[in-house]
Amino acid sequence: GTDRTLRDLRDAGFKPDEISSIALIGAHVKNGSLEKAHAVLAELRSMHVVVARAAYQQLLESYASAGQTKQVAELLKDMLASSQSPSTYSLNTILKTYISAGRAAQAEALLVDMAADRSPDIQSYNTVME
Repeated sequence: GTDRTLRDLRDAGFKPDEISSIALIGAHVKNGSLEKAHAVLAELRSMHVVVARAAYQQLLESYASAGQTKQVAELLKDMLASSQSPSTYSLNTILKTYISAGRAAQAEALLVDMAADRSPDIQSYNTVME
């Protein structure tokens, strides 16, 4: 279901925006409730709220830290479809997650895709080369 805070805000006539998406998703990420954070993200998207890059990154980095590569891949795809791209730091975190999970081919493909945006740095390439 809808997050209570989000529902209460909506019932009070408040329309969430890009800035509030960071707080709404970040609160659940901070508490380790990644499923709830992802549900809030889905709800915000269904409300046609532009979700901030920082909100996506909080969730991406948490999934990556937890080694949840499937969720990382799905969220990254969703993020890119929303015309958002991960920061270089987030990209490196994702690459490390893929490499740690034995998904070198997926890491290499992501690095090639991201090179067009110029977001990889030397650490990105070193991560994949290790």
